[in-house]
This record gives sequence, C-alpha cells and structure tokens, in this order.
Amino acid sequence: MMLALADIRHDLLRFVLTAIGIGLLAMGAFGMTGIYRGIVVDALMVIDRIGADLWVVQGDTRGPFAETSAVPLATERRVEGVDGVIRVRPFLSLTRSLRIDGQVRQVSLLGLDWPDDDGGWLPLAEGLPLGQRHDVAIADRSLGLAIGDVLVVGHQHLRVTGLTRDMVDINGDPVLALTIPDLIELRAARPSEAILLRRAAGSAGDHGDVQALAVDVRPGAAISVAAEIAGWGDVAVLTTRDQRDLLLNARLERLRMQILLFSLLLMTITAVVVSLILYTGTIEKLHTIAMLKLIGAADRLIVAMIATQALALGVTGLGVGLAAGRLLFPMFPRRVLLLDADIALIGAMVLATCLAGSAAGIVKAMRVRAQEVLA
Repeated sequence: MMLALADIRHDLLRFVLTAIGIGLLAMGAFGMTGIYRGIVVDALMVIDRIGADLWVVQGDTRGPFAETSAVPLATERRVEGVDGVIRVRPFLSLTRSLRIDGQVRQVSLLGLDWPDDDGGWLPLAEGLPLGQRHDVAIADRSLGLAIGDVLVVGHQHLRVTGLTRDMVDINGDPVLALTIPDLIELRAARPSEAILLRRAAGSAGDHGDVQALAVDVRPGAAISVAAEIAGWGDVAVLTTRDQRDLLLNARLERLRMQILLFSLLLMTITAVVVSLILYTGTIEKLHTIAMLKLIGAADRLIVAMIATQALALGVTGLGVGLAAGRLLFPMFPRRVLLLDADIALIGAMVLATCLAGSAAGIVKAMRVRAQEVLA
C-alpha cells in the first residue's frame, strides 16, 4: 500500500488527470442509468397514482399507454352496474402545443372526472385541487405558471388553482390537469372552415369518447369483474400490472437495451484508459521494478502495487463522477434518478474494470528480470 501511494505521489498530475477522465466516464454511466430510471418513474406516474384495479379499453387494443384507444362515455354507466365495481373514472389525455409567456410549450393535457376526481392524487406542491366543473386547471411548476394565472387553451380560459412538482408524461412533457368536459370540448374545437367541411362530408364528429375507464373494485372481485366486462366484446380489460408491463417491456424495451449497450461501451473505454495508463506507467518504472526484484521483493508486492494504483484510480474516479453528477444532473431537462443500488452496481463495475485494466501492467512487470537493473 505504502509503495503504491509513494508511486502515486511521484506522478500525481497523471494520477489526477486519469482519475478525472474515469470520473467523467463514470458520470456518463450514472447519467444514462439515472435518465432511464427517471423515464420509468415518469411513465408509470399516472398509472401508479391513479391506482385503478382494472382498465377498460377499446376492444382488441392494449390501452391508451400503448396505442390509440376510444371508449364511449356511455360505457361508464354499464361498468358501474357490474357487481363488485366501486368506482369508475374516465381517462383522457392529449398532447398539445400551448403558448405560455410567449413561448410554445409541448404540454400533456390530463382530464379529471370532477367532482368524483378533483386531482387530489396529483403531487400538489402548492394550491388546491379542482374546485369547479369548468375553467380551472392544475399545472406543473415547470410551465412557469403561478396560482391564479389564467391560461388560454383554445377558446377556453383556465385559471390555475394548483401546482404540481415533477408531474410529467413519458415524453417528459409537463402535465396540465383539467376537467373531462373541458378537455372533450377542447378536443372537439375546430376552425369554422373545418366544421363546415366535416358537415359537408357527413362526418358524425366527436361523440365525447374517452381513451379508457379506470375501475376500482372490491377486494377479491377483480377476476370476476374483468371476466364479465371482457365478455361484452366491444371492450377489453387490462390490470394495472398489464399496463405497467406494456410500458416497461414494450415501449421502453429498446431504450433499456440502448442504455445497457452504451454503459458497456463506457466500461470498455474505461478499461482501455486504465490499461494504457498503467501499462505506460509500468514501462517507465521498469528499472525501479528490476531494482525491487534485485533486493528480494516478492512478485506479489509488485502486483499489489499496480493493483492498488488501479483501485485508487477507480475509487477516486467514482468520487469525482458521483460528485459531478450530483452537481450537474439537476440541471438536465429530464428527471435523472440515481438509486443506491445503481450507484453500487456501477461502482463495482468501474472497480472491476480498473482491476481488469491493470492486467497489462502486471503482465509486463512480471516479465522484468532483476538482472536488467545492471544493463
């Protein structure tokens, strides 16, 4: 240990620069993993916070979180009549571009079935849930709005009554919650020319369909309720677990694989960097290593010196990467969520990579003969 520390002090600048490089690579791995974790949390936030037992969606579809789904509002009354059902809430979400403070922002509009659902389940940081049927909204803080602000959405003027913190959809767009009637009216709003053209074409227009129905049932009744509703034929029934699996294993599967491959690439680069640094350092110390062998130093002492340097590089680099990440990640536009388990796993990977990278230096050191000090 002391021999390794003495060698590090002998060329401290190289050690520091290498540790910073490893730290930046580790920060990249932390960041990629944290971004994926954040996307998962954002994607599942609405599903988890609504907390429904069952989701009634359009027949032969997989629900609003995976594909287009349209369920007539009249289906709500049919579902309410099924034995075992406690509550039914229509679900409707749209993505629109809104002009806020002179800037065009992409916003996810979420419909709430007021008064049964006033948005109390949203992560309110300030203000109150929805208190009336029309012209009110709950906005995310990232939109830059304040309590009492009036937001013009189409032909509607929505007064902000509450603010949420980090309430975004799977795409990272801030959520603006308003009542289902206001959202249906907004969806149906069209320029007068478009209305005339639709009438001329004989279009029936918007009948007020929603994307799904969130259903709460009595304990133990989920299977029987799902079987009865699925038997109607015009709708399909999914559990909350089904919805979560569709998001994680369908929509986010390619993203997960991409982040995994990118992290492996970063670990490979780390191994190459550490191998190069330790190998060139060993080349420069060939005379010193030969001297150590001449005075009787065991091979394990030399191996321990090189391995300790590799571990010191890894530990220092991890500290630099984690500190830099804690400083920079809050500035990112998307949520970056670092879990202790991910930090431990990436840390173990970095240390293992550094040890593997020291192999080239160790092999070179073992080939040095004591007689070379006399050459």
